[in-house]
Amino acid sequence: MEQVQWITDFGVAEEILRHKGFREVTFKGLVPLVGPVIVTLEGPVHRERRLIGSKLFTALRLKTAETSFVAEITRREVAEASRQSQPDLVRLSYSVMAQTAGRMVGLDGLGSPENAAEAVYLLSALVSGTQARQEGKPVYTRRAARDELRKRFIDPAIARRRNLLNLYGAGRLSVGELPSDLITLLLLHTHQAERKWDTRQIAGEVAFYAVAAIDTTASLAPHLFHHLYHYCQANPVQENRLTDPRFLRNAAAEALRLHPAIPTIFRQATTSLKLKSGLEFAENQTAGIYVKEANRDASIFGPYPEEFRPDRIIQAKTRRAGLSFGGGSHLCLGRELAVGTPELAQTSFENDDSPNETELFGVAAMLVKELFAQGARPDPGQAVPELSPFARDVYHTYPLNFQQFD
Repeated sequence: MEQVQWITDFGVAEEILRHKGFREVTFKGLVPLVGPVIVTLEGPVHRERRLIGSKLFTALRLKTAETSFVAEITRREVAEASRQSQPDLVRLSYSVMAQTAGRMVGLDGLGSPENAAEAVYLLSALVSGTQARQEGKPVYTRRAARDELRKRFIDPAIARRRNLLNLYGAGRLSVGELPSDLITLLLLHTHQAERKWDTRQIAGEVAFYAVAAIDTTASLAPHLFHHLYHYCQANPVQENRLTDPRFLRNAAAEALRLHPAIPTIFRQATTSLKLKSGLEFAENQTAGIYVKEANRDASIFGPYPEEFRPDRIIQAKTRRAGLSFGGGSHLCLGRELAVGTPELAQTSFENDDSPNETELFGVAAMLVKELFAQGARPDPGQAVPELSPFARDVYHTYPLNFQQFD
């Protein structure tokens, strides 16, 4: 087995992610668990899955989601948290994202915080197995979590949509009356392509989308809130910008650049090759990309790349969040759901005060905007736990206090 070649240079990392001579292997361990899903596929079958998924994340669908159910979920959940005796931002952000992802992928029954919390726990166990523990809940292996997730949430949702498609096929429903979610898109595609996917195949794809949609934004929100609170404490003149969704959107991308949800991406060379940098890879050799380090490349992100600077000026033609959404043919489809638009560092709506019908702000910015509007701040009576340099860069708890921001 070839030794992993580790990459921290942004330019080299970006070239590898775009290079057709590498295959995606970060998530290959998922295949025995959920089958071949979009992130583990290559070639024509991957392009087919990506085409289906891209229909879920059109600008119009995302704008409709932001202005309707995302806004409603965010307001309701923040209001509920403000009434709790011990509100916690991690718990809140996962609840918001579970309900949002449930609407996007088609998991019914996640409209209550209780069901959303149960789904989040099962999805966590699907990824982490017995390491995902919660007081008062059973400990699941990854396979047991998958089976329970399917039984409780996924399979019933698929069955309901199959019934609706039968009504559509019989002319009793119009296409506009069908749900606008991933499960429906998958079923419609297989029907139109005259290809039968069984429930197991669809369930695997849905489970992966749910994990990906929830985890990135839910782990980002506490980082964004923490950075902005302390940024405004150090720069009080900036406090009035906490109501500006465009400022918050830029801040969200900056926070994600510093704290990528997936700290390491792996690609495997499909043949012997040499990069523009002169770096060589043997066939089947793996490149390990340290995303967090590459995202702090001063030649790309300017001076003090390790600092949170929401107004950072980036001259390079890259995304504000760096490589946090991957790149190449496996670039994350749901990135605009998390951090909105514009993504590219050299694109901006900042000097345009007119409404833009496709401009997106992202769930992370929307949640944090609502938190500050309701007077949230870190609970002074409970210290926010320090992040371990040896563990994944996420908060496991973030106690909040609701009062006037000062």
